[in-house]
Amino acid sequence: MIDSKMIAAAVILQRTARLRRRPKETALVRAQTAVIPLERKLVPFRGRPSAAVTVLIVGIVSLMIGLDLPRIWGGATGPMVHLTVKSVHAGTSLPIAAPIGSSVSNVLEIIQRAGAGDPDLHTLVGSDGRRLGSHSRVTMPATMHLVLRPVAPVPLPSNTIATRTEEGDRVRTFGELGTLYARCGGIMGVASFVDRCMDKWMADPTLNANARVVSWHARSQRCGFKFLVTQLLGYLTGGPQRYTGKSMALAHKHLAITAGEWDAFMGTFYEVTEEFNLPSSDVEDLQAVLLSMRDDCVAEGTAADAHPAGATKTGGSFWFGSASLYERLGGLYPIALFVDRLIDALLADPRVAIPVDGQRRNEASMKYLFTEVVCAIVGGPELVTSLAFAETRLLLPARQMFFLLEAAKDASDHFHSSKLRAELLQALHQASADYIVDQRTTSPPSQRHSERAVKIEALSALAGVPLIYIPKGGVVRITFDASPAQLEQVAAGLADMGLKTVDRTKVKTASDAANGNLLSSAVIAARHAAPGAFVAARRRCFGDPRTLYGRTGGVFGLATLADALMEAWMAEPTLNANTLVTRWHTSQQRAGFKFLVTQILGYLSGGPQRYTGRPMDVAHKHLGITAGEWDAFLATAKTVLTAEAALTPELREELLEILTPFAQQVVSPEGAELPPDPQLSTTHPDGNSLFAEAGGVYPLARFADLLVERVLADELVLPLSKRAGGKLSRAGLKYLLTELLCNAAGGAEIVTSKGFDDAKLGVNDWRRFLSAARETAARVWNDKHVSGAVLAELEGAQAELIVGLEASDGGGEGAAARQKMREAGFGHVEITAALQKAKGDGVEALDLLVRGWKPVRSQTGGAQAGGCPFSRGGGAGATASPHRGVPGSGANPGGARRAGGRVLGSPLQARLDLLLTEDTDLSCPITLLLFQQPVVASDGGIYERAAVAKLTQLGGLSPITHRPLSPELSPAEDVKMRATAFMSVRALDLLQFAQEAHTADAYVMAVQAAERAKEYVAALDSEDRDPALVRKLRETWRALGRSPPPVDQLDPYERVAAVLDRQVAQAKAEAEAAAEEAAAEEAASSFRAPVRKSIVFTIDASYSMNQLLGRNQGDHHQLTRMDSARANLLMILDEHIEDGDTISVITFADDVRTDVPATVVTPHNRLRLRGKAERACRARGATAFYDSLVASAKMLDQHPTIDEGEPRWIIALTDGEDNRSKKSVHETVRVLRRSKSAPDLLVVGVQLHENTKPFMMALAATTDNSKFIDASGGIESLNDAFEEVAELIAE
Repeated sequence: MIDSKMIAAAVILQRTARLRRRPKETALVRAQTAVIPLERKLVPFRGRPSAAVTVLIVGIVSLMIGLDLPRIWGGATGPMVHLTVKSVHAGTSLPIAAPIGSSVSNVLEIIQRAGAGDPDLHTLVGSDGRRLGSHSRVTMPATMHLVLRPVAPVPLPSNTIATRTEEGDRVRTFGELGTLYARCGGIMGVASFVDRCMDKWMADPTLNANARVVSWHARSQRCGFKFLVTQLLGYLTGGPQRYTGKSMALAHKHLAITAGEWDAFMGTFYEVTEEFNLPSSDVEDLQAVLLSMRDDCVAEGTAADAHPAGATKTGGSFWFGSASLYERLGGLYPIALFVDRLIDALLADPRVAIPVDGQRRNEASMKYLFTEVVCAIVGGPELVTSLAFAETRLLLPARQMFFLLEAAKDASDHFHSSKLRAELLQALHQASADYIVDQRTTSPPSQRHSERAVKIEALSALAGVPLIYIPKGGVVRITFDASPAQLEQVAAGLADMGLKTVDRTKVKTASDAANGNLLSSAVIAARHAAPGAFVAARRRCFGDPRTLYGRTGGVFGLATLADALMEAWMAEPTLNANTLVTRWHTSQQRAGFKFLVTQILGYLSGGPQRYTGRPMDVAHKHLGITAGEWDAFLATAKTVLTAEAALTPELREELLEILTPFAQQVVSPEGAELPPDPQLSTTHPDGNSLFAEAGGVYPLARFADLLVERVLADELVLPLSKRAGGKLSRAGLKYLLTELLCNAAGGAEIVTSKGFDDAKLGVNDWRRFLSAARETAARVWNDKHVSGAVLAELEGAQAELIVGLEASDGGGEGAAARQKMREAGFGHVEITAALQKAKGDGVEALDLLVRGWKPVRSQTGGAQAGGCPFSRGGGAGATASPHRGVPGSGANPGGARRAGGRVLGSPLQARLDLLLTEDTDLSCPITLLLFQQPVVASDGGIYERAAVAKLTQLGGLSPITHRPLSPELSPAEDVKMRATAFMSVRALDLLQFAQEAHTADAYVMAVQAAERAKEYVAALDSEDRDPALVRKLRETWRALGRSPPPVDQLDPYERVAAVLDRQVAQAKAEAEAAAEEAAAEEAASSFRAPVRKSIVFTIDASYSMNQLLGRNQGDHHQLTRMDSARANLLMILDEHIEDGDTISVITFADDVRTDVPATVVTPHNRLRLRGKAERACRARGATAFYDSLVASAKMLDQHPTIDEGEPRWIIALTDGEDNRSKKSVHETVRVLRRSKSAPDLLVVGVQLHENTKPFMMALAATTDNSKFIDASGGIESLNDAFEEVAELIAE
């Protein structure tokens, strides 16, 4: 008999030999291949009794010369080798056993019998990264990757929309749970990853040193390459795509790619995986996919194959005249180039509203998905990933098909046949409803549109020019082969119908599209931020739930507490009896006080803030604060904290523990000589930074305080109650805005929230916000140059103030000019003044400053100095913190009482802060703690099992997608392994620190470190606990005078359970609030301002508007004139007013009222404006029509200035003769013609008397484009009139 351990020993020796000669093996692969199961069944050995020695000898020989272990066992009952087969596309692992010496073909058959894969469709990749040949032998335990071959099974699934369901296509888009395709983010994530890889591969100098590769790159376009590689990778990772390109060998062998070039290719792949922050398990699986194709791509020791057919040559029956449009266009490559040019043009056109979010719906994924669609439309073999799931469509508003088809005319100019180009446009138009547009924006054509369509069809036939009519959009003229006479005839015919021309969408050239555009790392980082970034942002703003900072609500909760405390302290009679204290309390520096108190409370309670004010003793000792005044200070604090219902008694005690020790630095002993006043009231920060020029933190805090109050009152920001689960607070927004301004101006303040939407101010009307900021700055700073510089910094921080807006790579020419002048040594205020002098010309401004020009400054300087006990300036002065961390100050040797806070100015505390910081990539987005049992949920995110299970049970939404979660979960083993390793190493570091801190008499810090180490050790599985680590834990606890924790009896889930309910409830509230906001303001994150229009709606509100007009078709209720006017006004607002347009609403009766002042429409204020317009339509008196038109012209003059030639309209509706105006019709016409806005006037007359119509015609003569629309009939007549209005302002 042979002992199984002997067999294992030989196998280990042989594996060691292989590892020794394997080049550049990764640590992960080494770890996998070194773990060999030692349990074997004892089997009969057919040989001599000395066989055990023979086995060992063979193993030793194998170790020396690296030979394969020979198969010396025979028969089906012989020794078995245990293999782990990881199915890359399915995301599963299959343990199998095969006889030692089995061929790969035999192994594939075993896999097939297990139901895991078809040998004809799969291949195996070994641990060394090489594809295993069918005759390769398996001689040792190993981990292998089962990879799909790049061939597509037939028949292909249908591209017919009738066969698809929304849920089915959602799964096709994002993948089945657990598959590599789903872990990569589905087709949208795969497309983004490939887009980055392809751009870098095609720019790689090593690959481009191969002349054949360069020639192939030049002859074929990267757009088609990207599509095919995305299609292939989607299929190989488990997606529904089907690869339609050539075989790998046919496409690559002729290029004579060397092993070194392949290594460079893989090196770029690894770089991109790092940019995308992919987990190592996903990198390993993707690596296996690529390596499975290595032998088909690399020409090692063989002559290069003959050059295959060109990329653009297609099969089919072209020469027999029956080829599809796909074949006649040249196949995939020219179609992909067409889509690339078209999508880039549409995304750059401000008139087109295609929603993109920079992450899933980005240009790369949109191009891939739309290329699939176009190929399907023209009869190609490409399978469309999704037809019924709206998120994969362009979601183009139906009437904006006009812009798509217009851009398509130029984007198709690389197709050399005008007939083919025309056929392509017609095909896109016919398929638009099923494949392209947002179906929510489609509606049956009105009678007016149907009549216009007939006229356009007749014009098309008469002129012999194809015309495509897009209702409410425009007419697309297909004039590739038209003569000048035909063009003139069409133009005249369309002009007669009231249509006008618009600027063409700019389309890049075919060569520019083929060359591509290498994205910056910053763009990649923003687009594919790791989940850890989300965790880090939440933890900074809302706090680690174990800390006092987190348990009091993070920065928003503490800022609210600080606000309440400061208000109470400043009103306390005992404190105000001290005249020196009163002088500060009555100054204008209240906002700055609150900021610094919030900052110091944040730091001491465990937040990310860092205190930037003066030391406590320097700021307070000269005030002569007595012990009695200090007692009144603490008593007031207790009263305020007790009144806060959200604070538990434990939290109140901990907050008081932070305040109490400051007595020694604030109180002046009785009879002691007071130090001199440090003259903080007249000292500004040093230097020429804007922070110094603006007067430091106090004026900036006052500005932030006033501005937040203003924008909340004017509804210029998103409602606080509907964001972050209602966790935001007024005081918190003031603190964060002050922090942001100070940091941008050159102060030392650290920004708590950076790029985190849930903590942004949430500006929803940027122009009015800047106007409010300008007025507020004038109240704070007397110097216009200082206020101008502050406003410039505020504009530069736009991405930190608007939800859904991301910071760009640069800041445009203005930002570059400012940066250049700062680098030259000039201050912010000087730069702003010079730019104002030079009217924005950066070169001229720099020249002014270099020549010594100085701005004329206000005699009174900047902000008034109010004096501040904390303010910086005139020396740093460091004093010891009262929080020394000694026994009795927040902890004691005998108990586990919580520490009273951090230690200010301590290097030891700084070290502890770093040790207590946890890896956000290994932390749950819900609990914000390190993972204990990480799982992958249905949204593709990784969560703590208990947290996501509870969230799902409560019906909560995904914190990432804000959509419902399904109960299916799969273990995230790689993340579990990394979290375990982090806790093991960090626990050891914490225990070492605890011993050093205890020696340094920093007992509280030592206890904090030991407690966290205990938490980590308890969380480790028993087999992962190093006995040496457990011993060190016990020794450290004994040294601290505490009973060693019984590690084996500790609950490993205690740390998670302690915060679970609170964190799940908060995550649920946040996701629901975000989903509600997204539903209400669907386009908020994809705002693209179209060509702006300025419109004043002027509506008759006289009592005669209450007369019955009729009923709409299919409606049983009679409608009044006002009902119909209101409905049509809202129709115009909903369908034809774009984000970026400026509107006003004026109603007239006896008087003229401005119901909606000049307002730029945004996704955030659209609903509110709609509600105001709806409420304005109420009858109330007589008719002052002419006066309302004069008021409308004045209102239009107040609208923001737009480029010359862009439309400005007054749309007026009236139902009777004017009987209240001071102006006559002729005076009104003169006012309108002299108006600087030069408005076009559209007057809708509802059932007017014949003697009134001449006056309306006179008004219609105001400008060439003005018009009187007579709605003399019933309700259909009024509806048709508004349809005409809509067409005039939209086409």
